[in-house]
Amino acid sequence: KKKGLILLGFVSVAYLSWVLWIYSVTGEWVYPLFTFFSPVGLAAFFCSSLVLIVWIYNTGEFLNRMIWGDTVVILEYKRKGK
Repeated sequence: KKKGLILLGFVSVAYLSWVLWIYSVTGEWVYPLFTFFSPVGLAAFFCSSLVLIVWIYNTGEFLNRMIWGDTVVILEYKRKGK
């Protein structure tokens, strides 16, 4: 779980950096919705998006454990005659 959340955080920061870099170079937002936000509003939006992403990750992990259990059994393939 720790590795997954670290990777998720890294990808989220990388994507956010890309969005901000595009704005700094072109002066236009990748998503036009961002033009309606103030800088504080943008920061709140990005933070709330990160909280939502972490919640979705944890919900997915919970559902995965409910369906498959704590361990996953890997079935071995056996050929006929052996």
